[in-house]
Amino acid sequence: MEEYFKYNGDYEKFSEFIIKESLKRKYILDSSVVIKWYYSDKEEYLEQANYFYNNSKKNYDVIVAPDLLIYEILNFFKNKSELTEDNIFTILNEIYNTITVLGIGNILFKKAFKIARDIGVTIYDGIYISLSEELNIPFITADRKLYALTEKFNYRIILLKDFISEY
Repeated sequence: MEEYFKYNGDYEKFSEFIIKESLKRKYILDSSVVIKWYYSDKEEYLEQANYFYNNSKKNYDVIVAPDLLIYEILNFFKNKSELTEDNIFTILNEIYNTITVLGIGNILFKKAFKIARDIGVTIYDGIYISLSEELNIPFITADRKLYALTEKFNYRIILLKDFISEY
């Protein structure tokens, strides 16, 4: 995940670190993308999903998601009996080491509610959209239905299948 930098009075090295960090691309991913990293059965666009995984692991990009992502992923995997609890806990640890997981507070909940009500998406999807808007970071999803509902609005949402061609 992100590098640890210990400032020891060397302003030049600190400036280099800040510039390097600011140049990293940043994305918000939902569970429809992250699940593909660990479960490929009947999944499409694995290459695009793995792009985010690989670039985050190499510290090229910063992946951000609301803590809702963890609930969604655990809910998805609870019925996948071919994966043991140890497998799931390993996945969970890796997610926390790959993604910056943010807690959502009152302001974003209010924005998410307004978005969900105004455009007809779930409050869960509204949380991802509001986080994307608040941080001014593109939101990547593999959820075609969500994308179709938001396409006519001016949100920074990119459908996973289109990601490589857009960037």
